[in-house]
Amino acid sequence: MIRISSRTFLAHLESTGLARVLDIAYHAAIADPAAAATSSRIARPFGLETSNRTRSVRTTAHATMILSVVGYFLMMTTHTAIDGLPTTRRVFVIWLGGPMSATRAASLDAIRRHVGVETVLVTEDSLDRWVTAAAPLHPAFSHLSAIHQADYLRCYLMHHHGGGYLDLKPLEADWRPAFDQLDANPDLLTVGYPEVGRRGVGTFGVELLGSPRPLHSAWWRYRWLQLNYRRLIGVCAFVCRPQSTFTTAWFAAVTQRLDSFQAALAAHPARHLRDHAGFPIDGQPSGYPVTWTALLADIFHPLALRHRHHILNTLPPPSFHGYQ
Repeated sequence: MIRISSRTFLAHLESTGLARVLDIAYHAAIADPAAAATSSRIARPFGLETSNRTRSVRTTAHATMILSVVGYFLMMTTHTAIDGLPTTRRVFVIWLGGPMSATRAASLDAIRRHVGVETVLVTEDSLDRWVTAAAPLHPAFSHLSAIHQADYLRCYLMHHHGGGYLDLKPLEADWRPAFDQLDANPDLLTVGYPEVGRRGVGTFGVELLGSPRPLHSAWWRYRWLQLNYRRLIGVCAFVCRPQSTFTTAWFAAVTQRLDSFQAALAAHPARHLRDHAGFPIDGQPSGYPVTWTALLADIFHPLALRHRHHILNTLPPPSFHGYQ
């Protein structure tokens, strides 16, 4: 049996030009899965289009699906250069969409008592303080549900300001060792907690797919993350080096994803704090286009897997019980 290392294989792909095609497919699938399913620019180098338009679209879509899946798997082995700025010792907590319950207020108090660094509560009233003039919020931000606004903001804050992010959940641990690890190791991009289970990974909207699901590339990306969940960090708490390779890719992908949703969001803005695609309102699915994990886990988890050699999973997580 002939054995070949993944690095040697990737070098061969690069020399043949196929790596570029796979990388386009990989990033297209992260930024806009719908576009990745029909984009002709990926399949065209292989001469997969025919004179019949219908057959061309179908063939291109199938080829792109295959390439996006293969590219998704192969690009998980990429090693990246480390950069970014020093990490400020503070933790952001986001609360949007109405009054805070007594339970949530108690969680905030616990965070402030235990986390060991400055705690910054970001609300609708204080958000402007953290939005930089050079990087205004995405134009679609106001149309998002509160849940998806928080997903966007944790990415925005980690990229432009860095430090820690924590869901408003009970915490009884000191996070200063995580900041110490980032300061002491220039090869580290992020410190997080181990993903708690396969059900916590990004779903890529598979819950809305028709049968048979294996015909959709999103299904295979979802299954790949499930198989690799032990290599992931969770999306509810982490410490990030700002403007690093990781946060740059994360913020760019979220921005591209919102670009693709912008027109549909303008036509169907959120009508509920937890609105997401398929969410029932008045007995009917809302027209809101963004799936539950589209702006966070669908992007964060593949990037965390790709950059796993520069991420630690030693961060104490919050409690996931009795926090509401």
